[in-house]
Amino acid sequence: QILLSSLENKWGDEVWEHSLKTAYSRTRLKTTTPTFHNATIGEHPVLFYHSEVKINSQNRLMGGLEGGQERAHEPNLHKRSHGGLFLIHTFKPFEPTALKGGIRFDRYQHLGNQMTFNVGADQKVTPTTTLRTSYGTNFKPPALSDLFQRNPWQIPNPFLKPEKSRS
Repeated sequence: QILLSSLENKWGDEVWEHSLKTAYSRTRLKTTTPTFHNATIGEHPVLFYHSEVKINSQNRLMGGLEGGQERAHEPNLHKRSHGGLFLIHTFKPFEPTALKGGIRFDRYQHLGNQMTFNVGADQKVTPTTTLRTSYGTNFKPPALSDLFQRNPWQIPNPFLKPEKSRS
């Protein structure tokens, strides 16, 4: 069972747009066996701020930040705060072509800091077809259940590190 709620406010003009969003998700795992899994509950409140500036007809700069906290309610409460900020530059040398480059800095409590990047290009071929390519790095922190949840089929490992990838 998943409950997701969010509230977003946007403001600005043609040159500078802003967005502030708050979201809350709650997950409840309900199974018939084993009984200790019946009430596994997770929560994730988060706050996002996003801003986009049109520098000129060819350049846009987008930035933002987010912060939140993951919570896993099991026999004990496990929680982890996280936050991040990002900056993306879009350059359009021609109307159907867009070149993008971005960087993101994330901080997860107990996992340290991580910096990732992405570069890419969009080429509009027809009004309904766009070719996209990109290259970047990413990381995914371990789920709280992998770090702390103990059951007959799983032994928790609080020392797991984030998965890292390039694509």
